Amino acid sequence: MNYLLLFLFFCLSLGQTQRINVFDGQVNIYFHDIFLTSYVAYGLIKLFKSNKLVNFIKKDLFSFIPMAGVAILSLILGFWQYSLPENLVGLLYLLRLLVFFIFFGLLQKEKISVVDRLVVFSSSLVLVFSYFQYFLFPNFWPLYYLGWDPHMYRVVGTFFDATTAGAVFLFLTITNFFKYQKSKNNKYIYLAIAFVPLLFLTYSRITYLMGVTAIVYYLSTQKKFHLLLTGIMLIFGILFILPRPDGAGVRLERAFSIKSRIVTNDIGLKLFRQHPIFGVGFNRIKYAREDIGIETKGNAASGFPSSFVTALSSMGILGLLSFIYLIGSFWKRTAPEGKTLLSALIVGSFFENIFFVSFVFLFFSLCYSHIRAHNER
Repeated sequence: MNYLLLFLFFCLSLGQTQRINVFDGQVNIYFHDIFLTSYVAYGLIKLFKSNKLVNFIKKDLFSFIPMAGVAILSLILGFWQYSLPENLVGLLYLLRLLVFFIFFGLLQKEKISVVDRLVVFSSSLVLVFSYFQYFLFPNFWPLYYLGWDPHMYRVVGTFFDATTAGAVFLFLTITNFFKYQKSKNNKYIYLAIAFVPLLFLTYSRITYLMGVTAIVYYLSTQKKFHLLLTGIMLIFGILFILPRPDGAGVRLERAFSIKSRIVTNDIGLKLFRQHPIFGVGFNRIKYAREDIGIETKGNAASGFPSSFVTALSSMGILGLLSFIYLIGSFWKRTAPEGKTLLSALIVGSFFENIFFVSFVFLFFSLCYSHIRAHNER
């Protein structure tokens, strides 16, 4: 099983470069999905053979059941409003979500040594690939016609999106920092420090906000208010001296992306008003947008610029409540270090659909498991 995890996070570190489009581009399959599904299947079979499956569901998956149930119902209730291929695509997204939930539960049961090695392994790969991208492939205009944003002189790593990359960088930075505090092993602080330039060079304001949130939460809980003020001043000082090469993406004062997010989220709220209880179905957002005459080009047509709006539009008010319940259960089950990680995820999810992005959720699962293991096992 450890080899499955190794291959899984190796593929995750490759990001969008391991993506395959199927169903005429309506569904994206990644190589990491193969190892993810294999790991989940193996884990469930092992639990079943040891008569621990029922206890695993009650103890480790209980928090996921409400959201999983609403997602399933939302897909079933709107079945007759969509074609068979459209329902099939929705079903595939639903199955992926359920696999994510099971994976999260299984990872909490892994040995601490396994999770430690995965954090170091993943951090090293993400660092190498991201620095490689920034220095050797800083211009993403050649990928514009494939549906990607034309990033210029920004770190997007292999994820092809600055906010996704920033969230992964931040989670790994926090995790390595806390591991260093526990072990005093210098390799962890070196890894954490190596991520800091990448975080700033994403030029992602959501990433900056997530980072500030994590710092404010952790230092305030530790009552280190003098460090809090110093840290915030240092962040703003670095932002002030960041290089500003050509390209709108590196301008922190840019307003067009904010306006675009507001307009797109309004579409999600419109879908919610049409389907307030169970939403349009998980995940039929792309087809629901087309039904109301909204163009769905690009690689983000199946969600909105907020995980909360995505949950609300796809699963209705019940889906949003179950989503909030799930996040609340994460919060209750972890120590301040884990809540630091979670606070960043929550804030980021308000402004970007990062919770439902596979790279973000799977790296968050690893980091959350690592922090929780060292604090609660």
